[in-house]
Amino acid sequence: MSKPANIKTLTPNKTYHTLAITCYQEQLATSEQDLFTRIKSSDSSEYHIIAIKHDKSSEKEHYHILVRVTAGSKKVSETLRMLGINFRSGLDDKLMKNRGLETCGSFPSYAVYLLHKTPDAIQEGKAGYEKEDFVTNLSNAELDMVLDGYSITKKPLSKAGLLNIMDKARIAGTELKNFQEFIESFKIQGLSDKQRKEFRNAYVSGVKDLMSTDPRLNRIILEIEYPKNCGPNEQNRINNAISHAMSNLNCCITDAFPVVIDELTQALIVFHGDEMGYEYLGQLSTNRIEEINKPIVSRKSTWAGQYLIYTHGYYAREYIATIHSKDGIKQVKKPCPYRFNHNSLLCTIQNNELICIEQPDTYYSDDQRDFIISEFKRIRDAINKYLKEEQADNYRPISLEDLNS
Repeated sequence: MSKPANIKTLTPNKTYHTLAITCYQEQLATSEQDLFTRIKSSDSSEYHIIAIKHDKSSEKEHYHILVRVTAGSKKVSETLRMLGINFRSGLDDKLMKNRGLETCGSFPSYAVYLLHKTPDAIQEGKAGYEKEDFVTNLSNAELDMVLDGYSITKKPLSKAGLLNIMDKARIAGTELKNFQEFIESFKIQGLSDKQRKEFRNAYVSGVKDLMSTDPRLNRIILEIEYPKNCGPNEQNRINNAISHAMSNLNCCITDAFPVVIDELTQALIVFHGDEMGYEYLGQLSTNRIEEINKPIVSRKSTWAGQYLIYTHGYYAREYIATIHSKDGIKQVKKPCPYRFNHNSLLCTIQNNELICIEQPDTYYSDDQRDFIISEFKRIRDAINKYLKEEQADNYRPISLEDLNS
């Protein structure tokens, strides 16, 4: 694909209305799964995002992400942070200049080209992709409109029709229905960004109404401590086991704030939480649906998610205290607090299995207790199955004994 005249190279400090990103695994701050989660959970009233992984040719696997700002412009660096993409100064400069960051020209045309079904792409022998290969925050109907060459604009709704959907959106919020599915159920041929934002605001107000009337089931909080002397490879294996165990839910998986969550995010998984600030995790561990502000989230969010899981390093169970008395100075072992949230189930890995080593301090009803216990066992069993199937690599340091034997 030769570079059209209306496509311009961008740098992170520039602003844009349309942005095309090409990157490799090395530029992802966390993982492919996290990138796709961030895209799908981003606010389509602010951004239209279409992404695809190209992995069907002899070329190195890479990602294309197209972003269109719905109103005004945004800074490239802000969007890169939101998506968890890191162009490293000095290492990725050549990639940035060679189509790593650029404008889209025509957003629909660029999206169509990424499927490699245009005459030019076919002539060049490029492997074709399907619409289903796209990862996007748009509905199926909206994506079809883009691929048909249209901007996502809508025919006007009557004032009565608008008020009717607003009322139903508020009710959908109180029932925590899927907002995207709710909007698509009306089969509206077109919907303006302003209208979508109004419907979403009504939906969020319904969620807040629920917050004030329904105490909700206590959030399930798993605090998983890496074992003592756990190296990076073993930590990654544990992280992968947790991600696998929660893969049936709508998860946000991250190791950095701000996080990208909304009221439909069912689970937030934070790796290496001890490096991020426990005051943030404490605010996310509430037992109620709460409105969360920056810098914890990328934008103000109302989160009704049921699961918070975070990992952290090993902390000693005891410490040596020096005691001065009339009999002299002596040293004694004293217990050391090591749980960071009183509502959490503190867990660790022993003999390739997840075990709970400290119970939460909170009191629960019988129904709540039964639910939390059964969910913990479900997650535990899924993690243990993965750990046993994906055995640890036999990595260990070279010791002086090895060298001098």
